[in-house]
Amino acid sequence: MGAFLYRTLLVLRVAYINLQMFRTVELQCLQLLALSLEDAVFLKETKRNIMRQLKVFDENQIKVANNEDKYNLNKWKENSVRRLLETYPENYRGVSPFEDWSSAMSWLEKNKEMIFNNKTQR
Repeated sequence: MGAFLYRTLLVLRVAYINLQMFRTVELQCLQLLALSLEDAVFLKETKRNIMRQLKVFDENQIKVANNEDKYNLNKWKENSVRRLLETYPENYRGVSPFEDWSSAMSWLEKNKEMIFNNKTQR
């Protein structure tokens, strides 16, 4: 009976450790996505500033380009989280606490200390 209990506890401990490692990697991936978005927004703003400085584009063209960039960034955010979730291993599908960009970023914000301090999930 003791051996059975020991093995059961060992299996549960290994499963818990695996889930914690998975959560850490998940949060690191979300952090990379957030940093990528920051870079894309920076490039969008740089593009807008250059368009204004060149004085070749009128304000309507700049607004159209800005709207297109905004649309593309929103599509990128939707697709990046969807593709991340699609790449989860079969046994981890359905355990994700987020389903879209805003819930993913909320999850990251709530748990980012786990990345930096190697703390357990809250």
